[in-house]
Parts: sequence; structure tokens; C-alpha cells
Amino acid sequence: MKLKHLVILLLLLTACTNNVTLNTLPDPVPDQRMYESANDLSLTLIQNDYKTSPRTIETVIRNDSQVEYEYGDFFHIEVLQKEEWYMITYSDVVFLKGKSFRDFGKIITPGSEIEQTFSVEALDVVLPLGEYRLVKTFLSRGEPFHEVSLAVPFSIEE
Repeated sequence: MKLKHLVILLLLLTACTNNVTLNTLPDPVPDQRMYESANDLSLTLIQNDYKTSPRTIETVIRNDSQVEYEYGDFFHIEVLQKEEWYMITYSDVVFLKGKSFRDFGKIITPGSEIEQTFSVEALDVVLPLGEYRLVKTFLSRGEPFHEVSLAVPFSIEE
């Protein structure tokens, strides 16, 4: 009888814990080294540290180049595990719910700065304590055409 009570107590305790599972791709991302700026584009966060999973992440994007870059609302988040970055996965439903969740469609002109807010809530993920980076991609509109991906780190700590 005591064993039965112990098993029930353990099941209740397990059910009440706040362990959040985070789904990632099985392999680390190929580009482990990414920076906050490249090709005279920069991406900075308004806030770098959070106590809980943020609903949104506010950023500032600056274009100090002589080239227009195209961008969109799409972004992804990577988590640091075992000293390597892994891409967090989420349901394809985010593309159906958020029609504007695309890679491109907006333009940042040379010498300009914009603010962009990214919705973690829209990805339908909850980020547990840990180290993360937000990754954003831009496409040049002038020749030679090239893609620039920037990453800014942030953390969730107690």
C-alpha cells in the first residue's frame, strides 16, 4: 500500500513541475559563428535578458551600407546546447496564421534605422531558462546580390 501511495505522489510531483520541453532540429546549425553586424548591417536587441519566455523581442536594425536590403517578418531562434547552437522547431501553422511571416517584402534603405518586433508567442513556443539567439536574414537589392544573416544573443535567467 505504501508503494502505491509513493508512486501516486511521484506522479503528482512530476505533473506539477514546470519543465518545458524545447523541440530542436537533431543536428547543430551549420553556421555556428554569426554576428550582430555584417556588410554594414546591424541588429541589436532592446532587451538582452529575460526572467521568463518573452512574448515579443524588440530589435533595432541599422543599414549603414550603400545598398538597399530586403527583409520580412520571418525570423528563427536558436538555443545553445552542449556548447553548440540548435534551431528551435515550431509548427508550420505559424505560416497559415501569420500571413506576413515571410522572409522578404520590406525594404531598409541605406543610412536608415528601423525598429522591428518579433513575436515569440506567434511561434507557439515557450522558451525555458537558457541562452538563445535570434537570427534574421536580409537580401541585397543591388548587384552583386547576396544574403546577410545576423544573430543577436539573449538569455532567460532566474
